[in-house]
Amino acid sequence: EEDLARELIQSLTPEQRRQAILDVKAPDDILTGATREVSIGERRGVPLRNLRAEDRQLARRIVEEYVGRLRHELAEVDLDKIGRAGWSEVYFAWAGGIEKGEKHYYRFHGPTFLLEYDNVQNDGNHIHAVWRDLTNDFGRDLLKEHHETSHAK
Repeated sequence: EEDLARELIQSLTPEQRRQAILDVKAPDDILTGATREVSIGERRGVPLRNLRAEDRQLARRIVEEYVGRLRHELAEVDLDKIGRAGWSEVYFAWAGGIEKGEKHYYRFHGPTFLLEYDNVQNDGNHIHAVWRDLTNDFGRDLLKEHHETSHAK
């Protein structure tokens, strides 16, 4: 996934790269951290709809690499959700160096998911990656939501 994402950022046109690169310095870690729900704001970077066909295909391959780690039936559900919301609505963003060995961060942010990846610790030799389902995030407090909506005074 690191090599594929680097290939994508390097293949972008200069204008697309300016749009995709949020900062020349990578953040110290995944931006969303271990919060209950994702709070990263609006989608930023370059929308996949603005990429050349081969770059859109590469972006999709990267996302599918992460989704494919799930059991087949779960992966199909996530890919279906992304497809229904529109691959064209997914944004790709990058921070940090674009050459091998440089500290970097990237993300894919769509209406239904957020994928974050960083390789910044230990001089760019320690990876963190996270997949967040924006429609059913792992940190939601369902019992609290139930009490607030069903037992409100």
